[in-house]
Amino acid sequence: MRYHSEQEITVTGNETDAAKRLHLHNLLDHAQILDIVNCENKLKITNDLMNEKNVVWILLSIHIKILKEMPMEKDTLVLHTWSRGVKGLKFYRENRYYKDSIHEDNLLGVSTSEWIVADKDDHTPKRPSVLMDLKDLKERSHPEVACVEKVEKLKGFVKDGFGEKVYSHIVNFSDLDVNVHLHNTHYIKFAFDAFALHKKYNPEKHEIVFNDFIVQFEKELFYGENLDVYVKEEEGVTYFEGVNEEGKSSFIIKADIKMNTLK
Repeated sequence: MRYHSEQEITVTGNETDAAKRLHLHNLLDHAQILDIVNCENKLKITNDLMNEKNVVWILLSIHIKILKEMPMEKDTLVLHTWSRGVKGLKFYRENRYYKDSIHEDNLLGVSTSEWIVADKDDHTPKRPSVLMDLKDLKERSHPEVACVEKVEKLKGFVKDGFGEKVYSHIVNFSDLDVNVHLHNTHYIKFAFDAFALHKKYNPEKHEIVFNDFIVQFEKELFYGENLDVYVKEEEGVTYFEGVNEEGKSSFIIKADIKMNTLK
């Protein structure tokens, strides 16, 4: 636990949905902030070091499992994260999410994410050793898996003529992150928006529930670019794919997500 990081957060009303539960993308926003803190304080991979080496973090994929209902406004959310280490070029990060306190009975979700370090200018992948000694990194990592050993590889479906185009989005100022491209948690927000439109969601009559999300990031989107979001349902699983102006896949999502009628 020496190189783990934990944080308590109080859920605020502006982070919740129509059912008064925390949005998944807001949960991941909080988690990524703690991920950065863990990198800086425990792994000693600081922002200054990243700038010195002219590199950035790039998220390749994430698998999230939600085990219980999402917390509500004023609930306490406890975040827990650690590095699992590296394999090849990939850094593996584990996260657990709790309600109220860190106890197995309070565990509401888990995730595993895969990252690389890349050149800040052209995003060419770099070896992990550019940032720290791999022996030291191994000592500061913990082999326990929170969610999955390896994130499932997803295949796009739009180029094969499948799926329904649900809506389009132009990347705006509020979508951008510090790397001047669409923030990675917004892709999940787009998936929820697409699902609601696809299912003709009515907040007075329906609720959206979800248990499992795999997100695979394909191609970055920049300010002013257009994104078309497609949905495909197959054998109880919902797939999402975002396609850019050039017809190339920007993201692919596989989700266990459903819309229930309120009683």
